[in-house]
Amino acid sequence: GRRECRNTDGWFQISTLSCIGLERGATAREAIQVMGTLAEEYGFKEGGEMLAVGDPNEAWIFEIAGPGILWSQGDGQGAYWVAQRVPDGHVAACANNAVIDEIDFDDTDNFMYSPGIVEFAIENGWYDPDSGETFSWRKHFMNATNATGSGRRVKRVFSLVAPSLEDELNEVDLPFSVPVDEKLSLWDINKIQADHYEDTEYDARYSLTAGPWNNPRRYRGGSFRVDGVSYSWQRQIAQVQCEYSITTQSRGWLPDAVGAVVWYGPCNPDATCQIPLYASVSELSPILGSDAGSHMVFTRDSFWWSINAVSTYIDMKYSYMIEDFNEFKDKYETSLMKTQSVIDEAAITLYKQDPQLAVDFLTKFCADNAQTVRNAAWDLLDFYIWKYNMGFVTENGRVNTVSYPESWLRRVIELDEPDHFKS
Repeated sequence: GRRECRNTDGWFQISTLSCIGLERGATAREAIQVMGTLAEEYGFKEGGEMLAVGDPNEAWIFEIAGPGILWSQGDGQGAYWVAQRVPDGHVAACANNAVIDEIDFDDTDNFMYSPGIVEFAIENGWYDPDSGETFSWRKHFMNATNATGSGRRVKRVFSLVAPSLEDELNEVDLPFSVPVDEKLSLWDINKIQADHYEDTEYDARYSLTAGPWNNPRRYRGGSFRVDGVSYSWQRQIAQVQCEYSITTQSRGWLPDAVGAVVWYGPCNPDATCQIPLYASVSELSPILGSDAGSHMVFTRDSFWWSINAVSTYIDMKYSYMIEDFNEFKDKYETSLMKTQSVIDEAAITLYKQDPQLAVDFLTKFCADNAQTVRNAAWDLLDFYIWKYNMGFVTENGRVNTVSYPESWLRRVIELDEPDHFKS
């Protein structure tokens, strides 16, 4: 959103709105109305934010902006917001920029919104009704114009779920959503979250910056200056500064205690292992909570630290080590996603006897699985330390020297000062 929409006197930011929406809304529509009306009354602090809001029947994109610095509580409207329903069979994506375009103010089945949106945009000079242009929330109100930082990532998502439309997609003028070519699985969605533009013109694995081991990651800062000239890394979908990723399931054909699941994975999505957390669990494992360490406190008790430690170590020899990680991921994430129905069926059987039995079963299963994956991640780190000691690769009873690839060395020689090398 626009910086001029920020207002530090507002009561709400997106995290607090999320909590209250979840507490008070029984459906996605209700949660959106709760968040929107409370923000209107008590003020929204931030320039602009977005949430995906779903239930077993609908999914929505909710976008909200603050009222600007002149607002104070009791003095007019404290937030402006729009929500658009994602059509069945479609995927929508948001990448740090508004994606809702034209608002059909008469279509209450597919749009919800606060009053005064167009009037506020006109008042601030963002939209001229005499221009002949149709009012656009993302263009006129939210000033969403950064295609390189945002639209390119959204286009990448759309091209992965609908390859048949790739040639029609324009990253500076994308549709709100696209119909998928084929039904998506959980691991399809996780693969999208782990994407670095592989096999496109923006593939980050083959530049000199990727080093000899084809590391697609780029670290902060994203923008930098060299000799007074500004540069930026290509922003990818998977990011090393990512604190966690989630994939949620809202399965209306199952009892709520079984049908709602959050798959949670710490750190960069390109090397995480998501674990299921059924929404009905009565408590979370201590290894997932704040008592199990923090950024300032390292502990091997922590699930978060186990995955982060492995993910960070992968940088040492990425193209080799990511293969080992993918085997780990297949064993502890993909295989569980494929056999999740077995857990569901056991929980449903118990639910029919007594719902509390199902809750107790799922609580124990989620805690035990988290501990199993954490322990396996630490074992994987120990394996990395052994296998890749001192830059060698130890396997098949041998300590193997792995030289820098000739193709990479050739580029280094071409770009470096000649007197750095001895022929």
